Amino acid sequence: KLYPPKVIPDYIGFDTEYNSRGTLEMWSMSDVKGNVYVVDYFNGERLTVAPGTTVITQSGLVDIPHFTAIFDTSSIRLEDCMLGHSVLWTGEPNSLDYMTSKYGRYNRHKHLRTIGDINTKYLYAGLDADTTVNHVWRGLLREFEADKLSWSEYTLRRQPLLPIINTFQNRGIKVWGDRVKEIYAILNSEIDSIQARARVLTNNSEFNIASNNQLLNALWGVQASPKATGPKATHKKQSKVTQIIEQLKLDLWL
Repeated sequence: KLYPPKVIPDYIGFDTEYNSRGTLEMWSMSDVKGNVYVVDYFNGERLTVAPGTTVITQSGLVDIPHFTAIFDTSSIRLEDCMLGHSVLWTGEPNSLDYMTSKYGRYNRHKHLRTIGDINTKYLYAGLDADTTVNHVWRGLLREFEADKLSWSEYTLRRQPLLPIINTFQNRGIKVWGDRVKEIYAILNSEIDSIQARARVLTNNSEFNIASNNQLLNALWGVQASPKATGPKATHKKQSKVTQIIEQLKLDLWL
């Protein structure tokens, strides 16, 4: 449907689409009853969302600023597939394409984004919203049902960050300038100390620890080379390398 619903459902998936200039072109919404809406964006009258409405997003911190610009949201519940999946499957990719390969009920559709036809763009936008709420989020809820501890982690520590981060994205972040300068001075002092200790370790008063070439030479006894495949040092040099590495671990980083 290429027009917004008269009444916004109370459980929806939401997504946005942009042009090559980063300007919002259209937004899409899907409910849990099979209705999908794709609407060209325009600066018109805002639509009302009832308090308590649940909005499911994918990488919601990108979409939420646009959602709040389009809809009058007095009190909504934000849920995010990317956050949920990262809790359940830490280390796995969290893209919608990857998650639909696990939870989707049909083949993935991300290849459609490269097609310029306007009807295909509408289809792509609608599928994004529909798979977010009806495929991926449903799949995540089934897994959260079997993993109560992960659900507690998500609800107590991850999901509450969405509105907080969205708020400071809109308002900006006030920086405590004096504290930043203090930390900057502390870090610079520590860097100077590390540099001085590295010069003692290498017995080189001009050693620059920020130089990859000098660091390679100090650790491995070789010069940087595009064709270098690894250290080619003698046993004596290897012993020296091991000694320097262990000393760096103890003296600089630990």
